[in-house]
Amino acid sequence: MKVVLKKNFPIILFLSIFILGLKISDNYGVNGDDTIHQWIGSIFYSYFINILSFNFENQFKYQIIDLSEHKHFWAWLGYSFFFEFISNSINNLLNIQDLREIYLLRNKITFIFFFLSSIFLFKIILLRFKNYFFSYLAVLFFYLCPRIFGESFFNNKDILFLSITIINLYYSYKFLENQKITNLILFSIIAGILINIRIIGIIFPMIIYLIIVFENCEKKIFNHILKVIFSLTIICIIYLIFSPYLWIDFINNLKKNFFFISIAANKTIFITEYFGEYIPSTFTPWEFRLVWIFITIPEILNILFVSGFLYFTFYFYNRLIFIEKKKKLWNNQNQKFDIYIFIITLIFFSFLIFVKNKFNGWRHFYFIYPLIIYFGIFFLYKTSKFKKLIKNLIYFLILLNLLKNTFTLIQFHPYQYVNLNYIHKYFIKKNFETDYFGVALKHDLEFILNHDNRKLISVSSLGALSLGIQSKILEKEKLKRFFFISFSDEKEKKADYLINNYHKAFTKNEKVDLEIYTKIRDLKVDNILISTIYKKKGI
Repeated sequence: MKVVLKKNFPIILFLSIFILGLKISDNYGVNGDDTIHQWIGSIFYSYFINILSFNFENQFKYQIIDLSEHKHFWAWLGYSFFFEFISNSINNLLNIQDLREIYLLRNKITFIFFFLSSIFLFKIILLRFKNYFFSYLAVLFFYLCPRIFGESFFNNKDILFLSITIINLYYSYKFLENQKITNLILFSIIAGILINIRIIGIIFPMIIYLIIVFENCEKKIFNHILKVIFSLTIICIIYLIFSPYLWIDFINNLKKNFFFISIAANKTIFITEYFGEYIPSTFTPWEFRLVWIFITIPEILNILFVSGFLYFTFYFYNRLIFIEKKKKLWNNQNQKFDIYIFIITLIFFSFLIFVKNKFNGWRHFYFIYPLIIYFGIFFLYKTSKFKKLIKNLIYFLILLNLLKNTFTLIQFHPYQYVNLNYIHKYFIKKNFETDYFGVALKHDLEFILNHDNRKLISVSSLGALSLGIQSKILEKEKLKRFFFISFSDEKEKKADYLINNYHKAFTKNEKVDLEIYTKIRDLKVDNILISTIYKKKGI
């Protein structure tokens, strides 16, 4: 009976999560950047398909060339074609034409990647610690981080990179364990996709290569260098396959792309709310993302991660000091993988602190969340030497925290992405940026429709986020009832409704004339203000 349960329970667990995720995915709005990436992605996809059909001189090639002259084109290219390839392929397969259905499908695909990565996280922990309980616990930590769970339905940039990172970690373990050809190819393909999504992903395979060379520096080093070269070749091929703009003018476009990644992206300044103050993203303090992590992940996981990371730091330091005596840094595959995880964690936390331009919480570093979970589980693994009373207390606190977060997922739905944990609620008590993608604007528009029966309604957005983007996910009949007024037009023609989601991005929000408008709703969850709707008096 125990054997049957051990084999079947993971299937039941993951199948339940998958069905639930797909069922609730339609409740979320659209990523604020999604419309531009969907449009650019469809052009690249059409060009990609034409090239596969040997139609090298096609209209999409020249459309891309024309677009490359646009001042924002290289910013648009900062995001991967991989996701666009997947979503457009499924769109064509299912023959989806309706724009709303296209965006809903994109949300589902984002969640599916997130879901698949949780299976690989389960497998990583099981491979390393040989303990099903720890594997289940890691998956619970993964899903019961409300902010990341909420964004898993629409954030197809950061969540996608997080998801492929976990899959890459799994194949890194397999590749470190055995450099046979199948492991090498699978590792290299996933690493190529990871780098295509975000260039910072190159650090993962580079550390793997260094470990392999270091491990084999005194024996058959040439064979292992050949394997590294072969792996790098596969990575470059995968990167190029999912970078169709490089096919047109490889050298110049590669230069322009790396220029944007290394220089231009860091010069774009956003306004972000931090401890109740609006500050430029280039003037955020060094601890900005550390604080965001501290107030958004499960409270107990903060303690477990810090404890596990410090424990391993002392272990690694001792191994380095006595390396001549012990002859090597690790004794087995698990220790080798621990050191790999430790090194990349150290590197990425350094980036997290020292990269100057910081905004939108820590979403750009969501991919380190599995590393945080890993060291949390590592510490629990080491508590086997603790007294039973202490161990029971730790697991009791974990249980309470996970139960609280389960309730939070239900209570906040579908606004889990604005959640801040109890550390913020009871100790910090300052405002932080909430809905930086403007996802809740969909629900604001639906609220207006449900409370106004007129056939035509004018609405304006206060701040940097476009109502037109969120309206794409509304049904056609609902969308026909709206027309949207921009900030510049607002001075001459007052909209029937104003929506403020408190996201300033580049500029400060315009002030509402309370002689003309009256507040009709504050959208709040657990006292966190997400948006406010104002209605023109007399309507």
